[in-house]
Amino acid sequence: MESEAGEPSYGVLKLQSPAPSTGVAEAENTFSFSNPVYSPTATAPVPLVSPPPSVSEPSASPSAILRTPRPSYKVEDVVFESPERPTSWRNFKRGVLSRWAVARAIYPYMVSIGLVYFTTLSLYPGIASEVPSCRLGSWMPIVLMSAFNFFDFIGKIAAAWPYEWSRSQLLMASGVRLLLVPLMLLCAAPRHSPHIVGDVYPIMFSVVLGFTNGLFGSIPMIMAPSRVGREHREIAGNMMTLSYNGGLLSGSLVSYLLLSMLGEPADMCRIYPTPVLPTIPPVPTHNGNASLMLPAMH
Repeated sequence: MESEAGEPSYGVLKLQSPAPSTGVAEAENTFSFSNPVYSPTATAPVPLVSPPPSVSEPSASPSAILRTPRPSYKVEDVVFESPERPTSWRNFKRGVLSRWAVARAIYPYMVSIGLVYFTTLSLYPGIASEVPSCRLGSWMPIVLMSAFNFFDFIGKIAAAWPYEWSRSQLLMASGVRLLLVPLMLLCAAPRHSPHIVGDVYPIMFSVVLGFTNGLFGSIPMIMAPSRVGREHREIAGNMMTLSYNGGLLSGSLVSYLLLSMLGEPADMCRIYPTPVLPTIPPVPTHNGNASLMLPAMH
């Protein structure tokens, strides 16, 4: 119900079938549930007079309909909750405790999705854009990012495959995926001469990174709400989003650290000048006699 101050309040609502009234004066003066002022569906009281003798039983039905008891409503008690600080603190504490209970039930999925996005943001797009290629040149980062996004899309579709992943499998897959960080890093470090040389290896690592990101980034988010009750599913989604954002933040910080360790870009594809080939000077003629000169080396 709405109070005069415009703030919502709460009350106890009672339902009662009123007893038949005996007259207009009693209906107006009696403070009871049968008073029409408390009933939104009741009509004005009508004097209960006996029908004329000539009126048959079916003709008396309108008066009988008016005398039919209807449920009446009356607010008996009103409970006010003042928005004070203790109430707000109590609600905050209740929310923290409920989220802690949900986190204890779904923590493997929270750790799994956090590790997945930590690995992804550590490499993509920071390290992936720094992998050099003498053959592709400036197209190398574009190829790596295109491969990542395409196979990430395929991994998200593959997450709909009806397979029941266990919590240990998800944690193991997310942990093994961390090996992609040093492998991709060795394709770009050191700047002047990377340890893993070639265009095939970074493209292959980018494909694996994208597919596993789509697959193991979607499965924990799908499975976690089903591990709690229906009333806690929204909280489970909230906690999964918190782990997701934690993985994004920590992975971005690690990516900045790795880029600072790489240092300034270096030109690893040096173009050496073409050596000058030996030439044979023209043979001069003196009085018809040709003199042969040896080729000069420059």
